[in-house]
Order: sequence, then C-alpha cells, then structure tokens
Amino acid sequence: SQVDVLAINCSHLGCSVALNQAQKSFDCPCHGSRFHLDGTVLHGPAAYPLSHLTWKQGKDASTIQVDGIILGF
Repeated sequence: SQVDVLAINCSHLGCSVALNQAQKSFDCPCHGSRFHLDGTVLHGPAAYPLSHLTWKQGKDASTIQVDGIILGF
C-alpha cells in the first residue's frame, strides 16, 4: 500500500485544511476549497493540489521523517 504525506496548507491562500470524514475530503474553512484525499482539487477557488511531501520511515514503525521533521504517532 502507498502512503501519501500532504501539506495541510491550502494552495489558494495558505489556510490550514481539515479532514472532512463524512465527505472523505480535505476542506479549507477560509474560502471553501475542497480536496480529494490524494490532494487533488475537488472544488475551488484553489487551482492547484495540496503539496506532496517527501518522507521516509523513521527509526521505528511509529515514526516518519518529513524533510528534516520527525513525526511520531
């Protein structure tokens, strides 16, 4: 299976998007842009997809490293 890591900043004006579990999308509360779970635009005003971030597995199964940032879960 493939894991995608996306930036949470809307490509329109940089507001933080939130997961809409009911609609299975990422939604921007500022201007109404919506994105598919793969980051592509579902509904504008955003014209560009969410940024895909490069990542690699961390030292253990619950850690990933994203462009120099270490995230644990």
